Amino acid sequence: MPEMWEPSEVTAFVNWTMAKEGKLAIKTGYKLERDDVSIVLDGFDADKQVGYVYTDRHKPSHVSPEVRAKLDAWQKDRQVAILFIDLQKAPDEPTIKGKILTFLAAVKKSPMKPTAK
Repeated sequence: MPEMWEPSEVTAFVNWTMAKEGKLAIKTGYKLERDDVSIVLDGFDADKQVGYVYTDRHKPSHVSPEVRAKLDAWQKDRQVAILFIDLQKAPDEPTIKGKILTFLAAVKKSPMKPTAK
């Protein structure tokens, strides 16, 4: 893969990898609204409460430190699991896939609590 990815290529690769390896039904551009937080995630499986956000040098993070702290707290409480991928630090496919597999393994060990419908 080239070092510089288009956002659509990143989304396609991450969605495919998460679907294949994590058996997830990822929806792109998912708006997560909970408590006082409203954020559009790059991808999210609402049934399993698992998703991701990515950034690169052309797409800076849109997640404020406060929202990131809230997402991290929810993950510790097994409410949602969000993988943060920074393509400046992981520009190649094997590294990104490794991050996804590590994340999915952690989620599988400690799955999210079922959501109230």
